[in-house]
Formats: sequence, structure tokens, C-alpha cells
Amino acid sequence: DGEAGYNKKVLIVAVGNLVHRALRVRDELTKSNIDAVVINARFIKPMDEETILSEGKKYRNIVTLEEGVLTGGFGEEVNSLFKDIDGVRVKNIALPDEFIEHGSVEELREKYGLGTEEIISTIVEFVDI
Repeated sequence: DGEAGYNKKVLIVAVGNLVHRALRVRDELTKSNIDAVVINARFIKPMDEETILSEGKKYRNIVTLEEGVLTGGFGEEVNSLFKDIDGVRVKNIALPDEFIEHGSVEELREKYGLGTEEIISTIVEFVDI
């Protein structure tokens, strides 16, 4: 922490409704001395592999955000892009592959780790490892 500026970096690749939340998260992460860049993955298929790969190699810590199910989802596709690249870590934040109970969208986001504060905590913990 003795360096000037940011000493931790993370690339956030967000899908759909979570892009705006990712932008808020990015702004909050500056308070934890984390430089975050957000990519709006506008298309899941075909995925913009070139952009995600080139930015991911720069940032080395990658977090995917999606409101879909983790199993077989966008995050797993991003994982496969980096599986053979040393020094790059990917953390997926998505819904679990289980029955999702009823509730307001915001209640469910918070419960399953997709609320703003939950995402910030997950990213801070991930980057600090």
C-alpha cells in the first residue's frame, strides 16, 4: 500500500441488468484503492472474446456478473477463455443452480450476492487474496 495510486486492479465483465450496477461498484471500489474497469458484454453469443482476453490479460483479476445461472452460463464461458493463461484469475458472480424463491428483484439480488454491497465485498475479498 506504499505505492501512489492504485495497487489493485480488477476487470468486471457484466451482462444485461448488472452493467449499471457494475458501474456503481467500480466507483465504490476506488475507496478500497482498487482500479476497476467495466466491460458491458452486450452479447453473450457471440462473445467478444478479443476484448475480454486483451483486457483480462492487463488486469489479471476478472469478475463476471450475470443474473443467469452460473452452471453453463456466461461466467463459465469467460473461465474457459483464461483456463490456460497463467496468472489470470476469474471469479464468477451469478445465481446458484438451484430453485430461486420468490421475492422482489432487489431482495433476491442481495440474498444471492448480486446486490451492490455484496458484489463490492466479494470483489474486495477476491482482489485481496
